Amino acid sequence: MSRRRRHHGIFHHIPDSTGAGRGKKRIRARAEWHFGGGPEYCGGCLAAGAPCAKGEPGADGKRCPYVEAAPVSLEGWQAWDVAAKCAGQLRLAPMGGGVSGLDFAAAFACAHALGYNLAALAELLPAAEAGMVAAINDRLTGEPD
Repeated sequence: MSRRRRHHGIFHHIPDSTGAGRGKKRIRARAEWHFGGGPEYCGGCLAAGAPCAKGEPGADGKRCPYVEAAPVSLEGWQAWDVAAKCAGQLRLAPMGGGVSGLDFAAAFACAHALGYNLAALAELLPAAEAGMVAAINDRLTGEPD
């Protein structure tokens, strides 16, 4: 049975198989872990030779959050690469209100320069941004959400 392709105004060029709405929990979780202190935490695991540092389940039976939330597609890895590369390109809230978001102009310029899939980035980067902002603001205030 074939599906008819729907045309939605200006979005007629988006194929039905874009997967919009999928994979965003993973990149958000990875950003929250990474920007919430994950590298410092994992450094201790590496130094101790913990099983989780080798991708195996740790003492609690869980695998490292970096392994659990690793992107599973090329586009996911591209979005994560841009989020990591542009972590210093933040928009700040006025009067010391913390971080309000990622500078998307800088992020998309970086992705364009790298030849990345900009349509996929437009889907995935907001989720990475949400995790990044939540984690950084939690660290700034010392109060997790």
